[in-house]
Amino acid sequence: MILARINLVPQKPLAERIKQIIPAVLVVGLCLAIFAIYLENRQLNDKIKLLNADITKIEAETTLAAQLIIAKDRLAAEINLLNKNQSELKNRVTKIEKIRGRKKPFSEALISIAKSLPTSVKCNKISFQKNSGKITGTALRYDDLPIIVKRLTQDPKFKNVVLHDIDRVAQNSRQNISFSMMFELN
Repeated sequence: MILARINLVPQKPLAERIKQIIPAVLVVGLCLAIFAIYLENRQLNDKIKLLNADITKIEAETTLAAQLIIAKDRLAAEINLLNKNQSELKNRVTKIEKIRGRKKPFSEALISIAKSLPTSVKCNKISFQKNSGKITGTALRYDDLPIIVKRLTQDPKFKNVVLHDIDRVAQNSRQNISFSMMFELN
């Protein structure tokens, strides 16, 4: 047992062994520290790349969102302008339809007057004011004037047809009769 305890192999003292191991341990520790820093640096660079990619993506989306907002605002302005134009056009159409409605009785009256005129009568002017009107013109024969009055009186669109002024006028070496006729519209 004693022999087991006695170490016959010469050994270096512990302090000397520690002095020899410390540089190796320091080198290994330093290498491990450098490797850890390298891994940490690589991991941080990867995170930075991912964050830069995310930032680029977010900036692109922000730019797209800004463009969409500008386009939306422009479209909203165009829609407002179109709605305004539409309401103006509706107002114009309404006014035109009112005018058409007011013109229809006068158009019908003009058609009736044209149908009731003999070929020897020429109208110089036909005018309307609200529900009354006046016809001025010339006739070759006096007998045609009562025919016009009779035809217009028989037409349901007219009432109180009166031959107002009659005068003889020399025109192109002929004796024509100028006249004016008053009437009211139904």
